[in-house]
Amino acid sequence: MNNECDISYQQRVDYHDKKLNTEERVWLEQHIEAGCILCRDSMVQIAQIVGALHASQLSHAPQSVLNRAYALFRPHMATQSLVQHIASLIFDSRTNQRLSFVRGEQSEAVQRLYETDRHRIDLWEEPQTEQRSYIIGQVAHKEDEETIAPMRVIAYTETGDGIEARLDSGEFHLPALTSGRYDIEVLIGEGEIFLAGIVVGE
Repeated sequence: MNNECDISYQQRVDYHDKKLNTEERVWLEQHIEAGCILCRDSMVQIAQIVGALHASQLSHAPQSVLNRAYALFRPHMATQSLVQHIASLIFDSRTNQRLSFVRGEQSEAVQRLYETDRHRIDLWEEPQTEQRSYIIGQVAHKEDEETIAPMRVIAYTETGDGIEARLDSGEFHLPALTSGRYDIEVLIGEGEIFLAGIVVGE
């Protein structure tokens, strides 16, 4: 059984996307059949990520969002140690009459709730100016509502620029985000949570 592998994550993604030529595809299939557990498990994870994106509310997301999902996960897949969770939007105060969790009596604030199979992510957007908003987020276990302190949070713009959040008392803070669409990656001890296509200030 192989514990190390020189096949890059990009090559596995290209295989899934049918971008390899016949010789490369056959070679990779033979490599997996020969017993490479890392490649086999990685291919399963890639299929799960893409499947989750298409099965959730992200099914109509633009290709740029899907590409960002691959890009966010790629640096960590080499170790095969992180579990990726795709979060789906379940509540948006802009389209619902009441807030399920009240942080304060700020009528202009927008609340969104996202869920994975294990986690709940509470996002608050507080307008600062006409073009900028302050994002506050918190992650908790769905089962017991216990707060999970993130290890790192990065918001990615549509052009791929990363903005790292400030971590404070179990929350993450993204001050002064300009209006636009963002993808947010939340790194926690048990893996990564990915929130795609978050529209800020619109």
